[in-house]
Amino acid sequence: MQQEMNKNIKAISQPKYLNVLGVILFLTIAITGYLIADGLSKEADDKRNQADIKKSEIEVRLSNIEKFKDLKKNVSDFPDKVDILDNIKNEQQSLEQLISQVEKIADVAGLKMPSITPESTVQTSLQASLNLSGDYASIKKFLNGIENNQLILNVSDMSISGEEPSLVVLLTLKAGI
Repeated sequence: MQQEMNKNIKAISQPKYLNVLGVILFLTIAITGYLIADGLSKEADDKRNQADIKKSEIEVRLSNIEKFKDLKKNVSDFPDKVDILDNIKNEQQSLEQLISQVEKIADVAGLKMPSITPESTVQTSLQASLNLSGDYASIKKFLNGIENNQLILNVSDMSISGEEPSLVVLLTLKAGI
């Protein structure tokens, strides 16, 4: 058995097999190295692209800052105008919230709401005129929903016309008073 192992070792260690093993080993190392380098190259490209995007964002921000500085220099009441724009933005968000809440209350009450007209004034409060239709129980449920809503809603004007079960309600809601 020892002799057989020695024969196998001698056969493997002869130059013709060593050359083939060397080539296979070399190709394995070369391919592995190429794959690793390619992966690292792609990762570096991704990082470079991300850095370029960040750089362009920073450049835009710097440009905007310069524009704001120029506006501040050239427009004497710039801060006041910014405050007015902020108020309009906040009012718009509040108006959207009011409409959303009223639509949800009408839906839960089972009323049809063919129209809602926002009437917002910056100085006073948010206001909306509603046109609703439904039966008496639904209208009562809607008014109860208005009364128990998280927004403070006041009915300033209300008229009911028609006959049961097709009543038509016109009302004006004010928020925040």
